[in-house]
Amino acid sequence: MELFENWMVILADLLRTAGVPEEYLQLGALGVIYLTAIALVLLLILVVFRAARKPAKVETEALDLEQAEAEAEAEAEAEAEAEAEAEPEPEPEPEPEPEPEPEPEPEPEPEPE
Repeated sequence: MELFENWMVILADLLRTAGVPEEYLQLGALGVIYLTAIALVLLLILVVFRAARKPAKVETEALDLEQAEAEAEAEAEAEAEAEAEAEPEPEPEPEPEPEPEPEPEPEPEPEPE
């Protein structure tokens, strides 16, 4: 109880320097202690929930990882079977290019006489 009273005195001094009127110092100190206690309890609840949640999350991730590996393995096997069954298509032989026709030589013009 003495510790609580010491905290009240310290908080009252802090509130006095902050400009709180004399008649509200004790009420303000109690309010600060109350709000601090509530914040600590909420923080403790949050930590407990996170600690309780982690193992379930790890197990879920492990199951998801195993399932993903199994799916990847099945997909790889299916692709390998598809490649083995598929016959390679023969590459079409390139068609020979037609040779260009030679241009006819122009006939010489007769000379005018």
